[in-house]
Formats: sequence, C-alpha cells, structure tokens
Amino acid sequence: MTDAILDLVGAIFLFFGAVLSLGAAVGLLRFPDVVTRMHAGAKPQTLGLLFLVVGATVSIREVPAITMAVLIIAFQFLTIPVSTHMVARTAYRTGLVAKDSLVIDELTDQVQQTHRPVPRPATPRPKPKPDPTQREAEAAELSHQARAATGAEPTVHPPEAVTEPTPSSGHNGVGEDSEPQG
Repeated sequence: MTDAILDLVGAIFLFFGAVLSLGAAVGLLRFPDVVTRMHAGAKPQTLGLLFLVVGATVSIREVPAITMAVLIIAFQFLTIPVSTHMVARTAYRTGLVAKDSLVIDELTDQVQQTHRPVPRPATPRPKPKPDPTQREAEAAELSHQARAATGAEPTVHPPEAVTEPTPSSGHNGVGEDSEPQG
C-alpha cells in the first residue's frame, strides 16, 4: 500500500515538474525581451527541476538515488541564480534591457561610475599589394643569384600555346565532363 502511495506521489511530482519545465521552455521562446526570458529560464525551470528530481527520488527510493538527487538540487540551486544574475548584468551593460521597462533601476549609478570603454582590437592595415613589375624583377634577381651560385645556365621555356575549343571537339562551354546539351 505504501509503495503505491509513494509511486503516486512521485508521479505527481514528475508531472508538475514537467509542466513547469515546459512552461519555462515556452517562456524562453515567447517572451519579448532579455529580462522576461531570463525570468522564465530561471524561476520555473529551477522549481521544475526540483519537482522532477524529488519525483524520481520518491519513485526509486534507494540511497544512491537520494544522494545523487541532493547533489543535483544543491548544485542547481547554487549555479542557476548566479548565472542568471550574470546574464542580467551583461544584458544591462550592453544595452539589451529597455530602461523604461524597469520599475527599480539600481545599476545605473554603478555602471556610470565603473564604465570603462571596452578596448577594441586594432584592425590590421591591409598590406600594400606589390607592383607586378617589381615582383618580376625580384624573381629575376633571385633566379640570377641562384644560377650564379650553382653555375647553371638559364633555361628558357616557351609559352604554352593556348587553343580555343572548336564546335567539332564536342565542348559545350559548360564543363569538360558535362553531357552535351540539346
């Protein structure tokens, strides 16, 4: 009899935890600004997680599960408020929070006192493009120095003949591997 009651209590906790987590997910998607999304992501999600873990622990009823549940709840209750607080401060400092929507604004004075401009990385200057004739002269000089060092004679390669495709060659102008059109 007690097992059936504990299973029913666990199922009720699991149901309400799932409903709260679903509400948090819908709030994250539907709320218009950072502050309300942050609230939806922290408050019901934390309580939903608590209900889910308690429901699972009541249903399992083993010491390792209870120990794990206590650790999960403790770490979540320590980290979710801190991360939510940091997200809120960052959103406020970057101007994503509409100041007129706040009932109490305690950060304005503190931000103005400690506001330092964010250093931006210097944009690298584009390197000047070398003159093609200068590049050819440098290449010729290096080639001359290499020949002088090795005692080799200069070799001259004639330019390759460029041939245009003819209609009789089967080339259709799209690509060499493509099927003939028509």
